[in-house]
Amino acid sequence: MRRLAQTLIFLLSISFLSGLAFAQTRGEGVGTLFSNTQGDTIISITDVKTAPWSEVIVENGAEEIQAVAKLDEKGRVNFTFEAESADVGNLYIYAVDEAGVTNKILITGTSLSDEVLPPTLVSRDEEGLPEDSIKLTGFSYPGTVISVVLTSDRGYSQTLSAIADTTSGSWGISADSLVSGNYTVKATADLFGKISQESQALTFEIPSSGIIDDIIKLVGLLTAALTSGVSKALESLTQFVQNLPEPVKRAADTASKAAIPLSLLGLLLQSGVSTLEDLLAFFNRYLFTLVRIPLFPLLLKRKKRKKPWGVLYDSFTKNPLTGGLVRLLGEAGNFIDMEITGESGAFSFVPTPGKYKLEALKAGYLFPSQEIVVERDGEYDRIYRGGVIEVIEDQPVIGTNIPIDPRDIPEGAHIQRLFRKHGPVSNLLILIGGLVLAGIAYLAAPAIYNQLIAGFYVVTLSLVTADTVKIERTWGVVKDDAGNPVEAVALSLIEIDSGRLVNRRVTNTVGHYQFVAPRGRYKILIASFDWERFDQSGYYDGSEIAVMEETEILNLPIGVKKKPITALKRRETI
Repeated sequence: MRRLAQTLIFLLSISFLSGLAFAQTRGEGVGTLFSNTQGDTIISITDVKTAPWSEVIVENGAEEIQAVAKLDEKGRVNFTFEAESADVGNLYIYAVDEAGVTNKILITGTSLSDEVLPPTLVSRDEEGLPEDSIKLTGFSYPGTVISVVLTSDRGYSQTLSAIADTTSGSWGISADSLVSGNYTVKATADLFGKISQESQALTFEIPSSGIIDDIIKLVGLLTAALTSGVSKALESLTQFVQNLPEPVKRAADTASKAAIPLSLLGLLLQSGVSTLEDLLAFFNRYLFTLVRIPLFPLLLKRKKRKKPWGVLYDSFTKNPLTGGLVRLLGEAGNFIDMEITGESGAFSFVPTPGKYKLEALKAGYLFPSQEIVVERDGEYDRIYRGGVIEVIEDQPVIGTNIPIDPRDIPEGAHIQRLFRKHGPVSNLLILIGGLVLAGIAYLAAPAIYNQLIAGFYVVTLSLVTADTVKIERTWGVVKDDAGNPVEAVALSLIEIDSGRLVNRRVTNTVGHYQFVAPRGRYKILIASFDWERFDQSGYYDGSEIAVMEETEILNLPIGVKKKPITALKRRETI
């Protein structure tokens, strides 16, 4: 559209050199204006509003341009020009901006005043945008309220709104989770109750699938089973499945079984399993899930958990790194704290509010990463590549993810990278599809092996969706016997089985602390010289803490009190 506008200006410039003259202009919001002066009727345009820095064009019914005005940053235009009397009542005004051309407005007589031109409307492709979503953008007069109406040939209708930027006039809206069908979109601009005419129509298609439609129908029947007459709805569902053609039922049965090894392979590669020890740990986690299948996440909208810790990971394979050293430094580079990552690559710090830096070290790797330059890297967000991190009181945990670059790419790393990047979505689709197909196979032929296959998909989906719980608060607090937060209390995390010190933390100025611990059994000990733990309801009592997940946050409230003076003197004597 920019090229169109430039071409129009070029043609008008040639016309100007051939004998066209400047039109009469008045008021504010007008840049250069060209007009054919051969007419015998004065046309007046007063206080017409559109996007700043656009070009306002007037043409007749034969699409012959009569005038062009270039607006300034205010987006308002006032001008007059001469036209043939035969064109009166057959003149149209519109604007051209970065997003395209507005809809044409008829100038009914010899003047047009106090009019808001329609907004421009285009769709934009954005990386990572789901196939059932669309990004709509355009320009209008600054500060106008843009109303966008989406309708489809399947009866879908939705109205969205946005406010045009008060400087540039740009606006944008995302329409998400659209059902399949052919869509038409139109927009209007509202300025203090003055509503423009509709924009040009934009059309697009959300593709449909016969398989998806069948799944939607099955989900509808399942919903009916939950909301009205479970027995009757299940009977209807069973009847529906049993009435399917035999080839469809056989295909569902075969596909549900064939998807099992494919889904297991995808999960293994996505999890970074490369050794026998990794494989045993994976199946241990899988069997542990059997005793606590979380069915509710399967019925709720999936929302990925924002992990309350950071992960040190390989920028190429995306696998967490064990045995990496993460240092917490002050803004000036002074050392404050450090942590060595475990199997999950996790680390975290809860310092006093202020400005800090991080440094990561591991043999065979380079920091900061030169490969990762985006804000989100697959499953990892909050990417840290150097620089200052500001910690505030409401968000005291430093949990950014740190990619580091391998000096050498190991054999097989390309396959791991592929599955770490695309594995979660593909595995979820395979498992959901397998569960639906296994359900069809079981309802068509309720044999024990079909029950077992459906159970496999339920358990595996539970494993995949186990990280859908949202965590609100991720730090613990240490308080004295008067209930006040205590600063500078040293805490030690001790592994019970080995007796070794796993980690050490010192509370910040408001008593906050946090441990990130792998699976195991632990105790938290008070390591400060002048403080000791005291028992109080609702506080940590010194008992064993069992970590059952691969990685968990330990943030129990801890009560402390000052040691007796005699104990302190005894300590000094020793």
